Amino acid sequence: MLNALFGAAARADARALADDVFPSAQRRPGGVLGAGITVAAVGLFCVTMWWAFSFGWSTIDQRAGHLMIALPLIFLLYPAFSKRASPMPTVVDWLWAGAAFAAYLTTIFAQDRIETRIPYFHDVTTQDLIVGLICVVTVFEATRRTVGMAIVWINVVFITYALTGPYWPGVFRHQGTSVDSLVESIYLLRGGIFNFILGLMET
Repeated sequence: MLNALFGAAARADARALADDVFPSAQRRPGGVLGAGITVAAVGLFCVTMWWAFSFGWSTIDQRAGHLMIALPLIFLLYPAFSKRASPMPTVVDWLWAGAAFAAYLTTIFAQDRIETRIPYFHDVTTQDLIVGLICVVTVFEATRRTVGMAIVWINVVFITYALTGPYWPGVFRHQGTSVDSLVESIYLLRGGIFNFILGLMET
């Protein structure tokens, strides 16, 4: 009788703890997928601790490597629309996860060129443009799923303002910027996606 009573209480405590740990909108997949996500999440934690106490890694390797794992996990765990949430990742979720993984893996392979190029002197290649846009869009989508639209809208407004500068009236008018320059600022320079805040997070 006591065992059954304490067993039920323990199970209730475990459920309450799970509800506190896991946001209500987050999926809890089981089986092979759940085990794989758990391994990836624990692996990301272990690598983060390793990076925090080791030296010799490049900035791009660390920061792009962190996002290469973290963003796909977000797309698999957080549904695009919570009201129509599927208990398992959809095809669209897998496409987002694959795009993020591929874009940041490509960035790691290109890290030598990215870190040695001269900003605003060397050309932004077609690969830089495509991969940079994918990186930006996947960060926006992951932010929307986890934090909400407010931060995304703020960024969209300022990006739109940067691109449409010559068309604004009066004191709001400026010479504007090209898509290439914008991608360079956000993707290829350390003040963009791979800034010091991400550096703190991945170490």
